[in-house]
Amino acid sequence: MLKAFEIRKQDQDSIGLGYAYLDFAEYELRKGNLVGAQKFVDQSTEIRKLIGDDQGVAINTVITGENYFHVGQYKKAIPYFEESIALATPIGYTDLIRFGYDMLQQSYVKLGDYKNAYKHLQQAQMFNDSIFNLEKSKAILTLQTQYETEKKEKEIELLSIENELRASEIKNAN
Repeated sequence: MLKAFEIRKQDQDSIGLGYAYLDFAEYELRKGNLVGAQKFVDQSTEIRKLIGDDQGVAINTVITGENYFHVGQYKKAIPYFEESIALATPIGYTDLIRFGYDMLQQSYVKLGDYKNAYKHLQQAQMFNDSIFNLEKSKAILTLQTQYETEKKEKEIELLSIENELRASEIKNAN
């Protein structure tokens, strides 16, 4: 990780540095060092803000929430999940929105607030359904396009055979 980090630094690879800091953050979190992990997430976020990576900033925000969640600091995690949803909404990142609601639901369950947990579960399910419907619509459109293409190809093939027959009939008549 350190070698990759140094190369990215040397090449001034801002995108790569953003990811490298997240790798360091994960490493620190696995060691149980939440403060160190969050420092690296913050560094990644600063880079992503500088390069205008709104999606990356939204992802880093949810990662911060996850970090707090995984160490049992559920109340601290909640604002980050809410912020990630707010950041993901204008850019249409529906999967992150769904994930944010799911993590809110899990956080509220851990806190024993089942009313809010249920509310966020419903919102997560709504986004899950919309993602499923979108994927289903794309699959139907793909199949419909394939069907129409094959239908046209068959029509072209049939017309070609009819033209050959006509040409053969004209040749025989001559």
